Amino acid sequence: MVAHTQFKVSVARPHTLTIMLARLEVSLEFWGKFVKHPWLVVVFFSGLLVRGQEAQLPANAKNSGDQSASTSSSATPAPDIQTFKVNVNYVPVRVVVRDAHGQTVGNLHKEDFQIFDRGKPQVISQFSVEQAKKEQQGSNGATVPDRFVVYVFDDVHLAFGDLAHARDAFEHHVNSLRPADRAAIVTTSGGTILNFTDDKTRLRRVSELVRPAPSGGASVCPKVSYYMADQIVNKHFGINSNGLILEAGRCGIPPKSVPQMVSAIAQVELARGEQETRNTLAALRYVVQAISSLPGQRVIILVSPGFITPELEYEYSALIDEALRAEVIISTLDARGVYVILPNDSEEEEKADGRILSALAEGTGGVLFQSNNDLEEGFGLLAVPPDYAYFLGFAPQGIKADGKFHKLRVTGPQHLTLQARPGYSAPKRLRESQSAR
Repeated sequence: MVAHTQFKVSVARPHTLTIMLARLEVSLEFWGKFVKHPWLVVVFFSGLLVRGQEAQLPANAKNSGDQSASTSSSATPAPDIQTFKVNVNYVPVRVVVRDAHGQTVGNLHKEDFQIFDRGKPQVISQFSVEQAKKEQQGSNGATVPDRFVVYVFDDVHLAFGDLAHARDAFEHHVNSLRPADRAAIVTTSGGTILNFTDDKTRLRRVSELVRPAPSGGASVCPKVSYYMADQIVNKHFGINSNGLILEAGRCGIPPKSVPQMVSAIAQVELARGEQETRNTLAALRYVVQAISSLPGQRVIILVSPGFITPELEYEYSALIDEALRAEVIISTLDARGVYVILPNDSEEEEKADGRILSALAEGTGGVLFQSNNDLEEGFGLLAVPPDYAYFLGFAPQGIKADGKFHKLRVTGPQHLTLQARPGYSAPKRLRESQSAR
C-alpha cells in the first residue's frame, strides 16, 4: 500500500522560498521505521525541502543591452521534470564529426552515416547540415547579436572551493566574449540570475554573487551520500559494502539497530538526492525553453561537479531530446578540474558524478571539459559551437511503451571521430507517444 501526500510549504526568510513537494510517495513500511525513530522524520523533510526557484529569462531576452540581475528573487516555480514528453515517432540525433586534428568536418552526406538502435540498423529519414554563421554588421554598422550563451552554475552541487575557482576563471573568460555575443548567468537553485547582456563588468559582478546553495538537511551520523543510498536501496548492495556498519558503531548506534538505522537514513538521502537531481534537470530544461526562439546560435554551459541520475535516464534523455529539437547545445565544464581520490572517498562515486556531464554534451553536440584545472581555457572552448553539425532523424519501429533506455550507435567514415547522443528512452505510457510534440 502506498500513501500519496502533497505538500506546499512557504518558508519565511529574508528571501522567501516557495517549496513544493508534489506527488510524494512513501510506503507505509518506510514510515514504520520512523515511528521508532521520530527524529528521522525531521531529517526526512528538512532534506527534501529544496528550493523551488527557477532561472527565469525574459521573453524579450533577444534584445541586446543590459538586463536586470537578481539574487534569491521570487520566481516562477520550476516546471515539473515529469512533464517531459518523448516523441517515439521521430528520434533526432545531432552528430559532430571531427578529423584527426580535432577539426569539424562538414562535407559528408546521409549515405556516410548509419544509426543502430539496440544493434538494429535504422533508416535515416531526415538529414541536414548546420554551419556556424560569421559575425554580421547591421545597416547602421552595429554588430548584430548572433550567439546567446547561458552560463548555468550548479550551485546546488558545487563545493565552495570548486565554485570559487570556476568564478575566477569565468571573470577572466568574459574578456574574450565577442561584440556579437550575449551572455546570461543562471544558477540551478534560482538564487542568482542575470539576463542577457554584453556588459562584461556586470557579468563579472553578478558572478561574484554565486554561492553554494545545497538543498540542506540535518547532519546525520553515519553520513550516507546519494550515491551510497542508491547502492543500498536501488542496487540492493549490503550496507557493509560502504563501511557503514563500522562508521555507525563510531556514531554510538547499538549494533542491533545499525542495519535498520542505516537503511532508513539511506531512504531519506535517496529521496533528497533524487529531488535535487530532478530540480537541476528541470532548471536546464527551463533554460532550453527560454532561449529556444532566440536568433543565431544558442549555447548552455553547465558548470558543475556532476551528479548521479539513478533511475532518471528517462528524464535526462527527454532533456536531450528537447534541446535537440530547439537546436540548443549543452556543453559541460567539470568544475572539479583534476581531482584526487581521498582515502575515504569512492573512485566509482567520483566517476559516476561525471557521467551526466558527458551524456548531456555528447547528446546535444556540445563539448565536455574535464580533468583540467585551466577552467578559463575550458570556458573559451565551450562558448564556441562547432563549425559544422549534422542533424539525423529516424523513426523506430515496434517500440514498446516501457520507459526503457535504447542505446544508440552512430557510425561514419572510419578515419573520423563521431560524437552523438548515447541513446533515448521509450515512453512510459502509450499516450505519451500519441500526444508528444
